Amino acid sequence: MKKVLIVETNITRYQGTNEPTGLWLGEAAEFVDEMQQAQIAVDYVSPNGGFVPLDPRSMKYTDAATMAVYEDSDFINRALKNTLKPSQHRLYREYAITDGQLITGQNPFSARAVARQLIAKL
Repeated sequence: MKKVLIVETNITRYQGTNEPTGLWLGEAAEFVDEMQQAQIAVDYVSPNGGFVPLDPRSMKYTDAATMAVYEDSDFINRALKNTLKPSQHRLYREYAITDGQLITGQNPFSARAVARQLIAKL
């Protein structure tokens, strides 16, 4: 079975401020949804392992598909509450798109396109 490692954050506030930040829900949920549709398993890792905060601003940009992933017990447990530490994940191959850029979903509007590029590489 093919499997993808999703790297998330443990940062709860922008450095030097009280302004909250965290995982942008749409980036992760749209990517996970595409992986699930392609029947590709996922693991989640974060720098410290464990809890991954959500950026509170991301919650106002949800849709039905995003909420379906967000409300899924596996996503809650493995992606938000109990992410792996870097020392705990299995070995994964690195993937890059043809222009040499690492495949990433750094923009909530690109998560599905990025996921499709990765699926094509797998």
